[in-house]
Amino acid sequence: MACLKETQSSEWRQGYYSLLFLGPLPHLLVCLERGIALTHTAKAKTKGLLNKESHERLEELGRQRSEIAALLKKGMKLRKQLEPSSSAHCAHDIDALKRAVMEVKEFMQRVPANMQDMQSEFQVAYKAIVAEKKRKLKERPALNVEDIDDIFAVLDDPAPSLFRSQELQELRAIEQCLSGDPDREPILE
Repeated sequence: MACLKETQSSEWRQGYYSLLFLGPLPHLLVCLERGIALTHTAKAKTKGLLNKESHERLEELGRQRSEIAALLKKGMKLRKQLEPSSSAHCAHDIDALKRAVMEVKEFMQRVPANMQDMQSEFQVAYKAIVAEKKRKLKERPALNVEDIDDIFAVLDDPAPSLFRSQELQELRAIEQCLSGDPDREPILE
């Protein structure tokens, strides 16, 4: 909803970026919010374990808590960068958006909980923003040039009297079109 409100402002330029902003970006933001929430939960859980565990595990839990805090900081930075009201969207820079999607992917892989439920949401954003689109080139049929020789053979025929005058004029017009020079003398006289 916030993305839609941003695009309705007078400063917003319409274009391809708007499609990405309204389509796949909300999916990406949902994944990011879910990752941040799971990281908050893991941080709180680790903090609770610090009070209960023996001092042998305190060093390991402290290291885990530091990693989780750094990851949470990264998630918050990404949220601020990608939120709909962010100034980063004003430039309509698709390459910057692609880089941000890759950072969210890295963030999601490091979240200390299961993010499998968010994979389909993330794939929507990834495919639309980052993945290279493979365009199928429509195979065109070969140009039929077999009958062109027949036209020139008719034009070179020394006995044009076999044709009616209208057909002869049509053939002359075709010859002029094929030669590309309207001032050129026609072969048939």
